[in-house]
Amino acid sequence: MKPLQALLAAFALSTLPALGELFADPETGLRTGTITVNGQTYSIGPDANLSGANLFEANLSGADLRSASLFDADLSGAYLEDVDLSGIDLSGANLRRVRSGGITGTPLALPDGWILTGGYLIGPHAHLYGADLE
Repeated sequence: MKPLQALLAAFALSTLPALGELFADPETGLRTGTITVNGQTYSIGPDANLSGANLFEANLSGADLRSASLFDADLSGAYLEDVDLSGIDLSGANLRRVRSGGITGTPLALPDGWILTGGYLIGPHAHLYGADLE
């Protein structure tokens, strides 16, 4: 493959949108299933092992991530509105520009400098536009 074609192919793979089959539970409204982000497919749901996952800009809004491990995961720019973070390990995760709100549950661990308050993840470079923190 010529260098320019290789560069374009790599760029196209790195900018793929998140695709998935997440389905809402009729009782809780939380979504579970699979999602493909940046060429990788991940199971989304309670107890999922997402350690080291590349979830850059993934739309996980409404996902049930209860007791999942997201240790060292890249969640930069991800949408985490209305997710259940009960018992989740986010230590070492990249939360830069993460969008949150309506988060329920208490995580086991958050990266240094991050807190969960009023349903929002707050820390360095968090995306807080429209956040009501009163």
